[in-house]
Amino acid sequence: MSEKFKHPDKHTIYIFTVDDKPYGIDVAHILVVKELHSVTDITPIPHAKYPVIGYINVRGEIHQVLSLSRILHGRDEKLDTKGLIVYFKDSAGESFGVYVDSLREITEVSSKDIDKWEPESNCTEENSLANLVTAGVCRYKGELISLLSPPQIYQASL
Repeated sequence: MSEKFKHPDKHTIYIFTVDDKPYGIDVAHILVVKELHSVTDITPIPHAKYPVIGYINVRGEIHQVLSLSRILHGRDEKLDTKGLIVYFKDSAGESFGVYVDSLREITEVSSKDIDKWEPESNCTEENSLANLVTAGVCRYKGELISLLSPPQIYQASL
């Protein structure tokens, strides 16, 4: 985790919660956040792979919705109308979004507060998906926030 991202001095970070824990997406590094949207009717997909919650229709476009709770913590979330779906541009993977409990804030952090994450080869099966989707760690207001990689999140659904 010691290698710094090679980017401008400031990064825009979307900080959100999943199961009451903070996570983020480094928009300056990844550049794939398309929009945030409130939870509407999600159509379940029978026999879908475990991270998949279902499909949702947004303005005529069908998006697969993935569960970060399932990917990061191995458990089902309780879908709540207060939750949000973060949608990503196609460059992250086929049209998809992730369910998050809430958006905490959108902020800028210094490059010196972000370390790149190198996946561990000796991780356990329980945390292998969380290990796969983690792109880095950000120090912010006394917390360590795991930064997630949208392309890797999409790969977790395959």
